[in-house]
Formats: sequence, structure tokens, C-alpha cells
Amino acid sequence: MEKNKLEILINSRIKELGLNNSKVVAKMGYTKLDKGVRKLYNLTQYTIRHKKFISDLAKVLEIEEMEITNLIDEHYTTLRFHEEQIQRLNFLPHICAMGERSTAGTLWIGDGLFSPRYIYFYQEDDCAGDNEKLLSIIKKKIQQHFKNNKGEIEIIGAITHYVLRKDYDEKSEDILVFNLKGDKILEPDENLRLYPEETMVINSYRLPMALTKL
Repeated sequence: MEKNKLEILINSRIKELGLNNSKVVAKMGYTKLDKGVRKLYNLTQYTIRHKKFISDLAKVLEIEEMEITNLIDEHYTTLRFHEEQIQRLNFLPHICAMGERSTAGTLWIGDGLFSPRYIYFYQEDDCAGDNEKLLSIIKKKIQQHFKNNKGEIEIIGAITHYVLRKDYDEKSEDILVFNLKGDKILEPDENLRLYPEETMVINSYRLPMALTKL
């Protein structure tokens, strides 16, 4: 994998100073070196930042803290761009169960993804328009989902309603809202159209494990 500018900067300074990752984090005050090295890795690869860590790192590497934070921002933007491309590529139309608690609904189990609040559409399902066939499919799926989960999902509490997302770039005003019986709510309150905070898509390498028909 090609190294990003942040990683190149940090690695070059470590080499110039005759250090290694363990020695760097030791100079930063870490006694548990593996923990410090892991934080350093997470910073350069995933832009997981801690202000004190960045400040201490800049002092040890004798570079400006702003130089590090600027490259973190640049790398974050790049990561988000690539992530969005993957999300768009693998987006599936889906129904999302909404609940009493507003929380992200994805549970990670090893390399698999289990998302009990989502009902995904497959290619053979017609999700091309707001028509009677689509509404009939949605109603059956919602009723079955509500029954299977006994009206409640642990991570969100009691299910209050469902929303349909047919397109990645769908505008909030175009989102269809359904009651617990699977009937379309004709004039839903704007708050009922709100999505969970997470992005509702699945990365390709997790896709086969994530898709389970009702």
C-alpha cells in the first residue's frame, strides 16, 4: 500500500533522528511501548488523533505540531473520499428500523457485519418507484422484521417506525416513512426522516456475510 504524506514525514524524521517507533513512544513517556506504538500506527493510518499524543510526538520528532495536524487533515480527506467511493459502489436500497434511542446500529463480529435494524433489497426486488408493488413488498418486510425482533432491538430500544432509503444521495424530503404495520405515512414529521448517525452502506469484502434474507 502506498504510504501517505503523514506516514512519510513521521518515518523520515524517526530515521533522521536514529530512532525507531518504540524509542519514539518511550521518549513521549510511554512505559507500555506496545500501546504507544499502536497509537502511532492508528494516527498515521486512520487519523485517530489525541491532542496530547500529537503534541508530544511533535516535540520528540522536532517538527511543528501544525505540520502534523495539516497532514492528518489531508489524509482524513483522502480516506473519506475513498470510503465514499466504496460506499457508493456497494450501496443497496434498504429499510431502516428507527427506535427510541438514536444510535449507530452496526454490530461488528470478527470480520462480519451484523446489522439487525436494516432490511436490504436485492436485485430481484423491485425498488424502482413509489408504486403498489414496492409498497406491498415493504409492508411484508416490515411486518416480518417487527415480528422477528418482537418490536425491539437492543441497541435502539423499542422500534418506533421505519424509513426507506432507495438511493445513496437521496434527499431527506424524499425519504419514505412507514409505521409499524408497514403502511406508508403520508405526511410524516421531518424528525421521522432522520437517519442514524452512521453511513448506511456495507464495504464490499463484508457484503456476503452481511446480506441475509428475511
